[in-house]
Amino acid sequence: MKVTLIDNLKSKIDNSHVRWHLSSQEIWIGQEKNYYEIEESIGKSYGSFNWLFSGEDTILFDKENLELKSSVIKVNEPINVTTRNLELFNINNREGTIKLFEPSNASCELGDYTIYYSNEDALVSSRGMLKVDDQTIVLDITKDFSFIIKEDELAGWILKDSSRHLVGDDMNCIDSGSHSVDFIKTTLVKYLILIESLNKELTIDDEEKLMNDFKTLYECLETCTLTPVVVIKESILNILDFM
Repeated sequence: MKVTLIDNLKSKIDNSHVRWHLSSQEIWIGQEKNYYEIEESIGKSYGSFNWLFSGEDTILFDKENLELKSSVIKVNEPINVTTRNLELFNINNREGTIKLFEPSNASCELGDYTIYYSNEDALVSSRGMLKVDDQTIVLDITKDFSFIIKEDELAGWILKDSSRHLVGDDMNCIDSGSHSVDFIKTTLVKYLILIESLNKELTIDDEEKLMNDFKTLYECLETCTLTPVVVIKESILNILDFM
């Protein structure tokens, strides 16, 4: 999807409206609370929105000024957990928003490869292994959410302080006063590592051990009421029901 960068123009999207829904593995950006509201917004937008029928992401641009309005972006699994430093943090970031290059609809799948950088608490997705060069631009749309752009094309995204953006299905914004804490990040890493194991070839004994590991993690979190941890606990229960 070809876009135009608008530097130093404050995005209309608030950082509190960037949500990571763990159960559906989607990043919601904007004020829409559910798919019904997304459907209503499609009629007033250009962009990519074939999410009901394909693997494409929903990225909506206002029909009048072509500025980014909202998005529903898939978090493709498995999420690879790494302790390496995020190379994209070492290039110059720009702040602003994006406009659709021309008033038309397009197909867009932002990423098929997802990495969680545990040291930075950053979730990154791109089409394959992203090669960072002098053509790579990281555009901060909000304080924590950025698009990766190469040669005027959307090439991926970054969610910083990602554990802070974990919300339940019934929530349409994060707590603006909340902050990532070591306990939440550590919990998220443990959860994602267990999720990675689900995608491996497992023997019956492996499956039993993995189920017990999920149960142990849940029991350690049982009394915690922090929203991101509650979201992880709910996801664990769903996984245990499935297993």
